[in-house]
Amino acid sequence: MAAGHVIVVLSVALLVGSLLNARGMLKTAHSLNLDSTRREFSLFFAKPLFRVAHFLHTDRPREWIQELIGRKHDDDIASVAGPSPTTTTTTLPPPPSTAAGGVAPPPTVPTAPPAKPVFDANHRLRVYIAGDSLGVVPGQEYLNLVTGVNAITVPNGVDTKISSGLSRPDYFDWPNRILSQVKSIDPNAVVLTFGANDDQAVQAPDGTKYGFGSPGWVKEYRRRVGGLMDAIVSQGRTVFWVGVPVVRDPARWAHYQLIDQISSSEAAARPGKVFFIDTTPVVAGPHGEYEDYLPDSSGQLRRVRSADGIHVERPGGRLIAEAILARMREVWDLRG
Repeated sequence: MAAGHVIVVLSVALLVGSLLNARGMLKTAHSLNLDSTRREFSLFFAKPLFRVAHFLHTDRPREWIQELIGRKHDDDIASVAGPSPTTTTTTLPPPPSTAAGGVAPPPTVPTAPPAKPVFDANHRLRVYIAGDSLGVVPGQEYLNLVTGVNAITVPNGVDTKISSGLSRPDYFDWPNRILSQVKSIDPNAVVLTFGANDDQAVQAPDGTKYGFGSPGWVKEYRRRVGGLMDAIVSQGRTVFWVGVPVVRDPARWAHYQLIDQISSSEAAARPGKVFFIDTTPVVAGPHGEYEDYLPDSSGQLRRVRSADGIHVERPGGRLIAEAILARMREVWDLRG
């Protein structure tokens, strides 16, 4: 064909392909960094293209195919990142004064701790495990660890999404995913790992964007963490929130420390319902320093961290899984 005809054919093919894939292109544009001009430029073209495709119904074949292969909600774009917290901080009254003229409080009578709830082969602890890429290996090692524990069952394995987190629900809406899975699986325990991809800008419900580490960012990220915790525990479930371990890069570790501080403080505000698991002492050196290798029980060095200086290898994942199970044994009587 003549060059002009080739250009026309290619242009028509590009237009048709764009109309068929408009929903996916809009999702991709939304998922770009909130601070980038590339995102604004992409949305400038993706939004009207999607409106046209939706009007012409050319976006329907993509929806049908995704539904057939079990990826019905892949192109959903969340406008608000999850529920807001329902837990409020209360101020306790000051203790009675024992100064001159004051009345000393009556002596405290020690009471026995309440009996732990029991789970066994006939009444098994149901566990749901979800999170970002940091949760993949520890989650898999947890499955291996509890294979012989008759008191525990993990109905759907490990539910993870690479490059995801709580910062960008427009890329992957974790609160919606978790609450949907919890409703379906009906677990007693929910194990969550988040933070590796959350050191980026966030958008508040009112549309305001906040850069990582700013006061607005801290407030919004705290809302997301606390809101997700409350949404889960309000259903009578217990949350085990797994923190980010120390990483090789000091600058990035400073980011993750802020994220861990928010998560641990929100967990502490919900005693007995949410437990924060600090993974740094589990896979770090004796002083909390980053280490690629740690000795096992026999004294042999094992590689616990991946080459990227962030993720964990199998031995490191095993250590984290053991820490999760140990905390669960503190909460429940797991028999068999």
